[in-house]
Amino acid sequence: MDVGVIVDLLGSARLLPRKVLKAALTQREEAAPFFLETLRDFVNGEDQSQEKGSPLLLVIHLLAEFQETAAFPHLIELLRLDADVVEYVLGGATTETLPGVLISTYDGNLDLLKEMILDARVDEYIRWAGLEAMAYLARTGKIHPKITELFLVQCHNTAPWEKEDHAWVGWQSAIALLGMYWYEPVVKKAFRRGLISSSVMSFEDFRKDLAVTLEDPAGMALFEKEGLAPFGSTIETFSRWYGFSREYWEKMDRFDDLFDSVVRSPTPRTNPHRNLGRNDPCHCGSGKKYKRCCLN
Repeated sequence: MDVGVIVDLLGSARLLPRKVLKAALTQREEAAPFFLETLRDFVNGEDQSQEKGSPLLLVIHLLAEFQETAAFPHLIELLRLDADVVEYVLGGATTETLPGVLISTYDGNLDLLKEMILDARVDEYIRWAGLEAMAYLARTGKIHPKITELFLVQCHNTAPWEKEDHAWVGWQSAIALLGMYWYEPVVKKAFRRGLISSSVMSFEDFRKDLAVTLEDPAGMALFEKEGLAPFGSTIETFSRWYGFSREYWEKMDRFDDLFDSVVRSPTPRTNPHRNLGRNDPCHCGSGKKYKRCCLN
């Protein structure tokens, strides 16, 4: 299958295009450069419409599955674009798969990653994902742990994030993931100052997470518990996404039919749960955190 046709089909699919994804995977050597060009052209181009961005959700995840590090600078540029653009390109990926995508595509340019994390204009969930990805890269030796620890200390002192910005959740998560027990008093002060919303988590939650890391000689237990790892299979991952389900599209079609006699809006169709963070209360009303309930 021609790679240009693959990109077109990835952008127009409603249900998960398994055959197209399998074709891309079997043509990796030919597909990867074309996917990189597609991502780069979108980021640098004048036309950043939803139509142009529609294939990128699957294209980016395929590049992550390929562990294509040449995608990293273009991905960072994408994440720093206008929030509406990033939203219709990535949707729920910002809260679900982005840490793994960043881990898999990381090319060693730490400055790019840090600049994105510190950019308060970037969506707070994206900065949260960046911090957790940075912690994983530090734990696995891709970034020097001491450099990462120093960066987390500097974030507390100088990061331009507002109170209750979800980047603070990613900040305390990275500290727990790296087992920075000596920094616990500062994290406690951050909770007392209200930097991290009590509706998301408590200081006791942080302490429990930190203990999981400290009790594991390899220091990977909390990463495993939180599902933080390099991105795996595009097909397996998106086969579980509601936005690619028949139920979702049948619901959207009924919605369109209902308003067919009214002026129709070109509002993009997105995952209705895309703004839920892993630590937010689950939308189903169970009382559990999203990451402990329907996200799984």
